Amino acid sequence: MAENDQGGTRSASPVTFRPGVLRIDQIVSGPGLRTNPFANLETLKESIQKLGLLHPIVVREEGLLLLAGRRRLEAFRALGREKIPVRLVANPSRPPEAD
Repeated sequence: MAENDQGGTRSASPVTFRPGVLRIDQIVSGPGLRTNPFANLETLKESIQKLGLLHPIVVREEGLLLLAGRRRLEAFRALGREKIPVRLVANPSRPPEAD
């Protein structure tokens, strides 16, 4: 953390996102994700079929490591989808292992 002009702190490197679409088989699930990936998967699958994906998953650009959205990713897999909308993170503020 670095000090800003107002005396507070700010991140040394800002996090940048960019939208994209990736093949599901390219994405690597990180060990730091704590949610049960199969909880309410049927309800989520129904929602995706009816409304589409409302919030893209978050993937670290380097290594295509999943940072957020494991259930959404598993729902897309279970629906037989090959690609999923993502938000690519160029510089995550903390490593996924800390989650």
